Amino acid sequence: MISGCRGIAPVVPTVVPLQVTPLPEPTASEVTIAPTAIATATPAETKTELPTIPPRPTIDRTAQAPINAINNGNGATQLTITEAQLNAALHRKFDDAPLANYAAAPSVSFGDGSLSMTLAIVPLAAADNSSPQTMTWIATLGVNDGALEIQPSSLVPLNVGVTTEQVKLGHVLLLQTLNEIARTAADEPDSLTYNYASVDPDKIALTVVVSQ
Repeated sequence: MISGCRGIAPVVPTVVPLQVTPLPEPTASEVTIAPTAIATATPAETKTELPTIPPRPTIDRTAQAPINAINNGNGATQLTITEAQLNAALHRKFDDAPLANYAAAPSVSFGDGSLSMTLAIVPLAAADNSSPQTMTWIATLGVNDGALEIQPSSLVPLNVGVTTEQVKLGHVLLLQTLNEIARTAADEPDSLTYNYASVDPDKIALTVVVSQ
């Protein structure tokens, strides 16, 4: 047995701790999603046709005005009739009872001492759907034995197929209209006589004598 020898202690290994660096976690890139508009069907515009409104007829205030009548206190009444008033009365009377073969109501215009009447007449012997012939008839007013008279002086054109009897219808319509205007303006007297009649560019002047 060998003496003086020491025993050798066991070697203990030294463990060096390893430094572990954690790996970064994967980061998802940020994605922005824009909202998508939902397409909607746009209804087609329907164009609405507005009704056509006809223009209002022009109102002739002169035609609607009452006849100017002045009573002189001795039973006589002076009447003043304008062109517009007479034409309006002629149209009303024609509408109530149209004249045969007349395309429209006669119309009058005043001059210095006379009046002219325009007539649209289809000639008596004309074919169906023929156009009317325009006639111009000129006359003066007078008084004979208390009655109003219309005295024709000219008619143009002549020899176009319109008969005297056809023209006479317009003459009678004018005389009836003037007499009715006079009676109405004089408050519908029992009897009425004329003692004056004249035509001026702006009026017809009549003087009537009434008795109730």
